[in-house]
Amino acid sequence: MRRFSIATIAALALLLAGCGGSSKGLSPMASGGSGGAGGLPPPASAPALKTQIAARMGVVDFPVGAAIEADSLVGIGADLLRKHYSSITAENAMKPDTVWPNAPGTSGSSARPAATPNFGPADALVNFAFSNGIQVRGHTLLWHRTAPDWFFAGDQGSPANYRALVQQRLHDYIFAVVQHFPNVYAWDVVNEVASDTPNAANPYRTDSPWYRAYSVGGLDGTQYVRDAFTFAAQARNFIGRSGTTMKLLINDYGTVDFPIGAAIEPASTTGTSAALLQKH
Repeated sequence: MRRFSIATIAALALLLAGCGGSSKGLSPMASGGSGGAGGLPPPASAPALKTQIAARMGVVDFPVGAAIEADSLVGIGADLLRKHYSSITAENAMKPDTVWPNAPGTSGSSARPAATPNFGPADALVNFAFSNGIQVRGHTLLWHRTAPDWFFAGDQGSPANYRALVQQRLHDYIFAVVQHFPNVYAWDVVNEVASDTPNAANPYRTDSPWYRAYSVGGLDGTQYVRDAFTFAAQARNFIGRSGTTMKLLINDYGTVDFPIGAAIEPASTTGTSAALLQKH
């Protein structure tokens, strides 16, 4: 799913408004007009992107999403979300280091989880979304950059026992989070597990703390992905959801090319129109 940022939504909406039904493509925006910067139409007249894109895709309720923080829930950010988006994703509020960080003053082998999870920031996003008819995609249950040390603390002298300990922590964490957010339509279960090296012999990100922990004693480091999906599916079933109502996904980057285009005339290749084309 292509996620647009709050910072770009107005420009995208105004591009659609400027095109409208005109055979001149973007050129009306370069001719002055009704109140926007550079001849753009006023923001209030911009069509809702969620409606325009769903129509272009030919899919009812096609999710048009934004990755947001809590500061996007007020002022113009909230207005743009309500008008243009049908889905939101928590940019950081649902990541493990926010939801369940190390207990204060602990790290490494002495790490332990905070006494209670911190769902407050994510709850604010979810409550805003559902009160405004917006869907929520959960992001993310597991990511190498937001993996608190408490997941991996313990004696590695017995690889099998250490693996079982890490598995149990992952299981308990996923169950707690999925149960707390039972109404999301999808979860990014694992995030950025693929190697950044093109055509790597091992396609996994081997510097991930999850990969390293699962590799202790020569065991298969890739199996954390299997376990994460297994536990997420079990948690989903536990709350009465299914694969139809809650998707379980791998999220990564550099895997999909999603072009955003504009139909133009030669007059749109100069001035303000050219600048808009180059940027958007």
